[in-house]
Amino acid sequence: MKTQNKYVLLPLIFCLQFFLSCSSDDADEVDLMPEPDPVYTVNDLDATIEENPEDGTILGTLTTDLPGSLTFTSSNPALGFDIASLEVTVADKAAFDYELNTNLTGTITITNGEDSVTSSITITLTDFVDAIEAHLTISKDAYASASSGEWIEVTKDEFEALENQLEEISHSGISQEDYDFDINTAVGFSGGNNDTRGRTVAHVSDATLPIGSYLFGIRFYAGTGIFEVSEGNKIKLSETSITGEYFDIGNPLPEKTSTEREVFFILKGNLTATTNSAHLAFYYAPKNGGGRKVSNGFRYESSRDATDFAGDPRQGHTYAYQGLSTTKLQWE
Repeated sequence: MKTQNKYVLLPLIFCLQFFLSCSSDDADEVDLMPEPDPVYTVNDLDATIEENPEDGTILGTLTTDLPGSLTFTSSNPALGFDIASLEVTVADKAAFDYELNTNLTGTITITNGEDSVTSSITITLTDFVDAIEAHLTISKDAYASASSGEWIEVTKDEFEALENQLEEISHSGISQEDYDFDINTAVGFSGGNNDTRGRTVAHVSDATLPIGSYLFGIRFYAGTGIFEVSEGNKIKLSETSITGEYFDIGNPLPEKTSTEREVFFILKGNLTATTNSAHLAFYYAPKNGGGRKVSNGFRYESSRDATDFAGDPRQGHTYAYQGLSTTKLQWE
């Protein structure tokens, strides 16, 4: 009986050893399976901006977990990319024209040499709104049909709406305090019927145009009686000094139609910013008049259509004219 049990147990022991050996091999095979490749990501970018941005304008920022030293490729040359900051930028502002493209699309692929991720870019453009035209009412049609460089007469309400609603506004020529005076105390002047040269006036004032300004408005007091016309007057700027050299901004002013002594004009299409702080001068054309008040202020004055001034400044009167400008271009 003992011999029989021995022969029965041997096959059982052999089977158990084989089973344990197979299980160990399976475990080894599981341990030796390679880990899956890492999955890296990058976000897509969907942004909306107004047309005509400047080159270098940031459109948005990408975020990626891709490691290592990164390089990139862009499928649209109008879309720039900074691999260090991961900022998507305007690379060709000419493409960001609403009349040409209402949207721009492309992809930016980032790689570390082994792995790569791709971001889909969609930039939607909105049509530019001329802020001057948007705030005009009575004079809207005249402004819309005018050519660049033309001065358009507007109402006091329209002028003050632009003054209050446009961004980054500044006054030039004379300060707001100097300009605000009772017109009934203003002294009218003119060169008389024999005047053939007119006069140019520039105040010695801190009310200058800041660097990067766009002049777009002028208000002034006309003269009285037969000298209340304003046709041929000119607006001038100097970016060098108070004494000049001055150059004309826009065309000569047209004759005013308002019966009020205070006159308001808006310049169409000035797209040229000042490169320095600028002084504002006013040329009163022959036989035209204006308003001024007795003051202790200093001014340069020339009996001609001057581009510069010689001699010392005069004292005794402040001429009632004031420019309106902005450092932010808000029209086309």
